[in-house]
Amino acid sequence: MKAAIYCRVSTERQAEEGTSLESQKQLCLKYARQHGYDAGDRIFIETFTGAKLERPEMSRLLDYVKAEKIDTLIVYALDRFSRDDNQQGVLYYTLSQQGVSLVSVTEGPVEDTPIGRLILHVYGFKAEMERVNILERTARGKLSRAQSGKLPSGHGLFGYRYNRDTGLREVIESQAEVVRNVFSWYVDERLSIYAIAKRLIDTATLSRNGKCSWTHNSIYGMLKNSAYCGLTYANKYQRSVHVKTDTVTTVRPESEWILLPDATPPIISQEMFCKAQDILKSHVNSGTKSGFQYLFKGMLFCGICGRRFSGSTRRGKPFYHCNSKYRVYMKHCGNKSYAAVKLETELWEAIKEQLSKPDELLARIEQANQSSEIRFKLQANIDICNERIKQINQDVRNTIDVYVALKCEDLDLPDCVGKIKELKGQEAALKTEIESLQERLLRVNEYGRRIKGAKTLLDNIAQKLDSPTWEEKRQILIALDVRITTNQADQQIRILLPDDDDLFRQPGLPKQFRHTPIEYTFSRA
Repeated sequence: MKAAIYCRVSTERQAEEGTSLESQKQLCLKYARQHGYDAGDRIFIETFTGAKLERPEMSRLLDYVKAEKIDTLIVYALDRFSRDDNQQGVLYYTLSQQGVSLVSVTEGPVEDTPIGRLILHVYGFKAEMERVNILERTARGKLSRAQSGKLPSGHGLFGYRYNRDTGLREVIESQAEVVRNVFSWYVDERLSIYAIAKRLIDTATLSRNGKCSWTHNSIYGMLKNSAYCGLTYANKYQRSVHVKTDTVTTVRPESEWILLPDATPPIISQEMFCKAQDILKSHVNSGTKSGFQYLFKGMLFCGICGRRFSGSTRRGKPFYHCNSKYRVYMKHCGNKSYAAVKLETELWEAIKEQLSKPDELLARIEQANQSSEIRFKLQANIDICNERIKQINQDVRNTIDVYVALKCEDLDLPDCVGKIKELKGQEAALKTEIESLQERLLRVNEYGRRIKGAKTLLDNIAQKLDSPTWEEKRQILIALDVRITTNQADQQIRILLPDDDDLFRQPGLPKQFRHTPIEYTFSRA
């Protein structure tokens, strides 16, 4: 019988230590020989997390199964197959559709019967719980190391090597000199992050990966990392299992951070680090060094590559340009720079023209949204779901009647219960879909009220369009959440009309308190 073998570990470190890929492979081959399977060279090996369904070698295996006829897939353990219960079911179903059976060296064959599927479900649940336990044990281990003054893990940091015996970092002097130069260039010479990256590349300075590759993010991360001045914190981040397939990392409250005073020898002084933070903060608040206030800051995007536009000066004149233009690690998309004063004047006049006639603008929006047609489709889908629920309830009653009538002779109780659970699951999914459709229908039915509220906002704005100050213009643009996509030919301008003019009076209102806005897009050639 033809068979294939699949082996997996989650990390490179696992691949080198106890749960090695080679040991899995040898045990699977031994099982194949003992049970008369011919695996040949059909062996699929990878280092990838079992929490994700899309894995390179798993995808190649499934493609092979569909193209070539094999009888059995052999794995060392079912948690090597997948650590997620739902994913195990999907993969097992895919194999069974191709007539391929699943065999685990440690758990034995998985039979295509209700009991076999139940066993697969139990092992999947066990593997998923083990994944949660691994995260918890890892977190406890890291916390214990941090409380003893050691780094919780050996993650590298440019300028240092990690000493596994002491659990502390040691300075690499050649890299430390680069760190001192970066901070000096930024604080003393006031070079931009882009200029620092360019200088490092021009001088062929090697980065942590051994290549001459320096990006805005790598320089910015270095400038923001307090470990370089000797302040190292543990227990700063928390990992938790996502509802579906992945893990989520969040920042803990600062009160829970643990300072490790001797973990990282300082390369720069705390005074130098604080000066760098002050400069970074000032750049965020002021926008640019020239003092020019960019009206469309954060609202202008490239129509070619999609990146955000930034402001800069050339010979004392302000310009907007695509972020790809002055990035040493990006290929410029080719979009041109735009004189800020000219572009802002033209764009503001185009927006002002639209806003100065609220009735015409709202009429165009209503025509574009086609709310009556959407309302009809939503209601039709709700009716279909309700009819399907009626049919499911009838199927449940029929299943029970058949079981009672046959008195368990031709229909086992587990099969009956499983069928009812499957039908109830379909019913629950349909009810969830109905709730979603009804919510969307409610929003469509409220469209008239929202238009009325948007008109109040537009009327309020129209009164301020004659001679607004820069601050009033900026407030209007923020209230309308303006987004502009530009290229050499034209600009696409999108505005969002909230249904409450309170947003105009309070542009900083949190998003969770905003009503669903009305979107409108127009072009300016």
